[in-house]
Formats: sequence, structure tokens, C-alpha cells
Amino acid sequence: MKLSNKSLIVILCVGSLFADNPPETQPPAPVHVTAGKMIDMNSGWQFEASDSASYAKPDFDDRKWKTLPLEREWRFYGVEYDGVAWYRKNFTVAPELAGQNIGLALPALTAAYQLFLNGQLIGTVGKIGGTGKAEHVREDVQYFELSAALLASPPKTNVLALRIASLGGIGGGFAGLDFFLGPKEIIYERHFVTFVLFSLMAGAFFVIGLYYLILYFARRDADAALWFGLLAICQGAFTLGMKAMVYKFFDNYVANMIFMHTTVILFPTLLLHFGHSFFSIKRDWFLRTIDIACGLGALLFGVHFLVPGMEGFYVIYQLPAHVVLILVAMIRFIWLNWSGYKNGVAASRVVAAGGLLFFLCVAAEGLSYLDFLPIIKMSDIGFLVLIFSMAMALAIQLSKVWHEKEEAQRQAFESQALLTRAYARFVPLEFLQQLNKQSITEVSLGDQVQKDMGVMFSDIRDFTTLAETMQPDDLFRFVNSYLFRLAPIFSQHQGYIDKYIGDAIMVLFHGNMDAAVKGCIAVLEDIVEYNRDRAKAGYKPISIGIGLNYGRLTLGTVGNPERMDGTVLSDEVNLASRIEGLTKLYKVDMIVTDKVVGQLSDPSAFDLRQIDRVRVKGKLAPTTIYECFATDNIAVREKKKAMQGRWATALQEYYARQFKSAQSLFGQIDATVGGDKIAKLYVRRCQELAVAELAADWDGTHSHKSK
Repeated sequence: MKLSNKSLIVILCVGSLFADNPPETQPPAPVHVTAGKMIDMNSGWQFEASDSASYAKPDFDDRKWKTLPLEREWRFYGVEYDGVAWYRKNFTVAPELAGQNIGLALPALTAAYQLFLNGQLIGTVGKIGGTGKAEHVREDVQYFELSAALLASPPKTNVLALRIASLGGIGGGFAGLDFFLGPKEIIYERHFVTFVLFSLMAGAFFVIGLYYLILYFARRDADAALWFGLLAICQGAFTLGMKAMVYKFFDNYVANMIFMHTTVILFPTLLLHFGHSFFSIKRDWFLRTIDIACGLGALLFGVHFLVPGMEGFYVIYQLPAHVVLILVAMIRFIWLNWSGYKNGVAASRVVAAGGLLFFLCVAAEGLSYLDFLPIIKMSDIGFLVLIFSMAMALAIQLSKVWHEKEEAQRQAFESQALLTRAYARFVPLEFLQQLNKQSITEVSLGDQVQKDMGVMFSDIRDFTTLAETMQPDDLFRFVNSYLFRLAPIFSQHQGYIDKYIGDAIMVLFHGNMDAAVKGCIAVLEDIVEYNRDRAKAGYKPISIGIGLNYGRLTLGTVGNPERMDGTVLSDEVNLASRIEGLTKLYKVDMIVTDKVVGQLSDPSAFDLRQIDRVRVKGKLAPTTIYECFATDNIAVREKKKAMQGRWATALQEYYARQFKSAQSLFGQIDATVGGDKIAKLYVRRCQELAVAELAADWDGTHSHKSK
């Protein structure tokens, strides 16, 4: 950083009392370059604030010049001068280096200069005009190779001379920058390694900054990530500018100044915005004041490039003000750390440690530049520690915040899953899947879909009589134990219970009808097992009836926006319900429709026989129905299977109005089977129809007037 004895004259006067490096009063002895060593060239230069071509000559007598270090600008040593000044320094080369080139690493010097070796011009940085003004400013680190052809033979003395043009009264060296002379291999290696290291450091700052900016814009839930990202990018720019590496990309003094000093100007506001966001402290008047001060500083910094002659004003007056503002911001930042620590903010100690170290490094380097302390080059390390401590703390905090959010989301998902499972007890998951919904929350009033499915109704026979003999709580336990057994069976056969209607159930089959028929048979077989358990407990057996149909169903939601219910609307549903009711009339356990039989892969593989052509209540179209006798006792089942051919003949006779022959056949079947209730039914029908006057359109369809 650059400070003025004009703006800080009191500090400098006091500092002179404690100065560790006062200007030397006697011309220093020549430095000696030996193999394997670097010579620090910052101190021991002869200085003259005037311009003459003779100053470059090796035999010029400079003993009357001032002896000054080149590690600070000449104004720090009481030289108020704006123009061309000269520095000269003598050195010798060890005999073992005779005939070898020597390396010279030169720091950034303000503002343009020419380098002479033994009176010969060997390098120019920037451009010095004919009037002595710096017409082109270039302040970057340079490496020069001093040719052995220009070097004096050992042990003769060599003279380095620097002709430097100031800019607005600012001229000389920067504090703490490398200025070394030695064997070319060592000097070049140090110069190259330094460039690579600081380039990598700048790149790391840019990458970290971009990462946190992307993180912020991706989530928008952590302002601290935004301010830290901007701060890291600014520090990357500062590193490039401070080490004058911007000139590797842009041969432009303005670009280098922007890279370096934008960070100096914006650092206080970025740091404090980060602090307030990270420690969750409300923004206050202090932060707004810092914002205004940094905004005005940025405006003046812009004027610095637009108005000729403002360079000196910025460096002498504005820059020291910003350095003071940085120190004030650091003190405030430490207070924010303390407040965050008291409030239990995660990783506040990590940020506090980095902030305190950076504050001490900046303060120490500032004091060393004012000559209160020896040269200390620690601000880069301090800032690096600060940035990485902030990055670590931010990562810890974001990790904690996101972990809490993920935990909250997990709990929300679990709650949603519990809610979905709870709803599934009322609205089957299979029903939602048929609607192409993943969750009950996706269902809207009026959602519907049409599917070809099987639909089954079943209820307990004589349930009313059974219920009269039981207490309400016993009745509920009985119904639940009964239904508890059935649900898994339907699930295993590609079906699910859609409705519980007292003791009755409505089941939908979304698979093939082979599975549906097998599922119904499995239920009847399970009832046999259930009755055995009931008998052991002293309870009476129960029986159920099953009616199974197949066709196009419309599944959807009905009701109103405040209360909805899932339902199935279709004429096929009504028919299945009526068919189930017919099991009582025909005294069979299970009836299926011809539509079901038409969907079976091999109807003969199932114990089915046609028992009637009916027209149920509310329907005009007739339906052919079949009995499934697969759960009859083995003897009866085998006899019915043996009678299948005769049964088909008897039905043909019946529909052909040959009632006497049909009656005879049904009678034979009843006698063979031994109590075939349907055969007995047809015997009575044939007796009645044989003496009845039939309509001309009689086709054997039996109409049922009740449900």
C-alpha cells in the first residue's frame, strides 16, 4: 500500500523516532555476487532527484548523492519531487562467475524507467518522454539477464543505474517486493516460481469465488455465499494486480490499477456484508455508512482515470483513506464474529481466527511500510488465510443449513409417505396408479380414466341374522378378521379391494381374467379354512357369494372440491352387483358372466357350466351366466364335470322349447349329482313352461324383477 508524508505527516514524524531503516548517510560498499546465492538489492542505493545522461556512466562520482532504499517511494524519505530521478548501485562478481550471465529480478517501480549496466542501456519498462514525463506507465515485475559481455571482469566493480520517471509525484519502489541479484539460474527460477505460485493463487481465488456465486444463484438461500464469492473474485484480481501479472495479459496501466485497487475500495463493504449475512445480524447504519464510503471511493477512483493529474491525489490521499477504512471494517468484522459466537453461529471461531490474523498482518505491513517496523510481507498470507477460513466456515454453515433442510425435506417426505399410506387405507394405491397418479396429493376433482377390467362383488350370506347375535364390538372384530384374510389373496391375483360396503366388498382386477377367476376361487377355498378355525372357536360357519363381471369401467373422482371420493362408474359394475345377488337365488357360491368366460385363455380349464340367460333388474340386454363349482366337494365336482355334456344337451332342449326332454335330462343330472339345486330349478321351470302359453319371442331368457 502507498501512503503520503503529506497526508500522514504526524505519523511519519513519530515514526522517524522509531525507524529501523533510516536513510544511509555514507555510500555503501559494493555488494558481492557469488555462486549459489541471491543478493537483496532493496537497500543501499545512491539517489539523485534530477536528470542527466552522465548519471548512467560507470565512472560518474555519486558519493554526494543521498543513500536511500529502493523498497519505498522516495517521498517517504522527505523527497518532494515529480520528475526523473536516478538510483545507482555498485556490485562485484566472484571470480567463479566470470564469463557467466547474471540474473536480476526487478520489482514493480513507479512509473516508467530505464535500466543501465556500466553505462549501457539494457532495458526499458514503460516510456519516458522527452520532457521527462512518464508517457506510458508500466508497473510490473521484470527479469533481466545481465550479459557477461557487459560485466566488468572480477574483481572490477559494476554499476547498475535506474532512471525513473514519477507519476504525479509518486516514484520509486513498492514495499516488500522481491529485488534480487545473483546467478541467472537461481534468479530466474525464483522469478518463474513466484509468477506461477501467485498465478495459481489468483486462479484459486477465482475458482472459489465462481463456485460460491454459482452456489448462490443455484439455491438463492445463502446471501453469505454471494458476498464471499464476490470477495474471493476481487482478491483474485488484487493478487494479479499487486504482483503486476495483469501486464502478462493487458499491456495497460489502467487495467492493472483496476484489478488491484477495486479490491482495496470494495473490500470493506464486501467483508461486512458477508459478516452480517453469515452471522445473521441485521444490517445497520454502520454498514450503510461503509457502503456509501466505498461507493464514493469507487466514483473517485473512476475520476482518477478521466481527469489528468489525479493519479497523485488517489495514491497520496484516497488510498490511505481506504486502508484506514479496511482496518475499521476489520475491527467491525471482529465484532460481528463475537456477536455470532455469542449467538451460537456455526464455525464462527474459524472465521474469527482468519479475520484476526489478517488484521494483524495488514496492520504489521502498514506499520512496516511507514518504517515503524522492519519490512514485513504478510498481507498476502493473511488474506489467503482469511479467505480459506471464510470458505471453510461457509462450507460448514451451508452444510449444516442444507443438512437441516434435507432433514426437514426428509421428514416432509416421510410425513407425505405416511399421509399417502394413510390415504391408501381409504383410497387404494392401485386406484391412484390406474389414474396415472403417484400420490393422493396429485388427484383433482373430475380426474378419470377408462379401463377394461374385472369387477367383483361379494358379501356374507345371512349377515343380518348373524349380526343380531353379536355385540357391536364383536361384530366389528369379526368383519375385520374376515376382510383381513381376503385382501392379500386379491393382491396376489392382480386385484384390490376398491370399496368396503358393510360386510360386502367390491374388488377390481387389473390383470387377466384367468387371475381374477383363480383369485375368487382362492377366496372361497380360504373361507373353508376360515370356517374350520371358527368351528374350533365354537362359532358357526359362514358362506359368501361372489359375482364376477368384465368390461369397460370408468375410474375417477366425484364429489366437490372440499370432499372427494374415488369411485368406479359403469353399467358393468351394476351388472356385477346384480350377478352377486343371483348367487342366493341359484344357491351357488360363485357366478361369472359370459364376458368373463370370453376373456379366459382356456375356459375348459376352469370348473364352469352355463346356468342361465338372465335379464337383471334395470337392464334390457340379456346376460349369460355361469356357475363356478371349483370349490364344491370333490365328489360333487367330479359328477358335475362328468355331466357337462348332458348339461349342455339339456340346455339346448330347454331353449328349443323341448321342455319334456329337457326336464328328463335335468332330472337325470340331479339324480346323478345328488341334490343339484340348479338342475332341480330347471325341472320346476320345465314343468311350468310345458303347460304355459309362451310368447312368440320367448328365447329362454329369465327376467329378474328384484336385486
